[in-house]
Amino acid sequence: NRTYNFYIKCMDEFGNTNPSDYYLTFFTEWSIPLITLNESLPSNVITNTTLFLYANFSDSGKGFATNNSCEICIASDGVCDTEWTINNTTNSYSGDYLKGNCSYSWNASNYNDGVYNISIRIKDAAYNTGVSFKKITLDRTPPIFSYLYPYDNGAFTVNNTNPENISNSTLGLTFWYKVNDLSSIANCSLIFNDKINNTDISVQENNYERFNVTILTIVSSTQYYNWSIACTDVFSHERSTDTRRFTLI
Repeated sequence: NRTYNFYIKCMDEFGNTNPSDYYLTFFTEWSIPLITLNESLPSNVITNTTLFLYANFSDSGKGFATNNSCEICIASDGVCDTEWTINNTTNSYSGDYLKGNCSYSWNASNYNDGVYNISIRIKDAAYNTGVSFKKITLDRTPPIFSYLYPYDNGAFTVNNTNPENISNSTLGLTFWYKVNDLSSIANCSLIFNDKINNTDISVQENNYERFNVTILTIVSSTQYYNWSIACTDVFSHERSTDTRRFTLI
C-alpha cells in the first residue's frame, strides 16, 4: 500500500508556464481485508437449531466505506454464486472504519441434511475482498437401510446353501444388510429372537455387511425365527428395521 503524487507542469512554445503546479495524489492498496468467522461454530449440527454467525474484520489500508456490508453465502455444493446476500446481516464499525464486526442468524432447521459451506466476505474502500468460510454438516436423521436378507416370511431348506448344514443338529444362517448415513456408522446389532445376538463396530457405509448365526436344527413350518438390524451413527441417531421372520423346512 502506498501513496503517489504526480506533479504536472505545462509550458507553451514561448516558455510561459503556469505559476502554480498541478498535481494529482492517489493511493494504491493491494492487501485484502482480514475477516474471521467465530471459532465457536460447530462442525456438526445434529438438532434443529439457529446458529449465530459472527465475524471480525479489519483493513490495513484505507478502511471500509460507510455503506459496506458483510455478505453471507450458505451453499450445499460448496460454490457461492448467486447465493451471496446482505439480507438480515448486522454490521458495526470502529470510528475510523478500519475494523468492525458483522453477524447473521442462520436457522438451520430450514435446511435439509447435508454438508454446507458457510462463507462470509467483505470489501474494503479499494474494492479488495476478504473471505472466511467453514464447512458445517447438518445430520439430524438416523441411518437408512437399503438392503435386507433373508426376506420376510421366507422359508429355508435345511440342505440349502444358506443356511449351511453344519451338522445334523445345528446349521448356520447369514443375515445380510446395507446401511448408509451422512456421517459415520458407530455400530450395528443383530437382534435374533428378541435378543441382541451380535454387534459390529466396523460397519462400512453403503456396503453389503453380514452377521453369521448358528442355531439348532428344528424343521417345522410352524416354528418361526424373528430377526432385525439396529444401527447407530456417531451422533447417536438410531434406526431399527422392521422385525422379519422365517422358518426351516
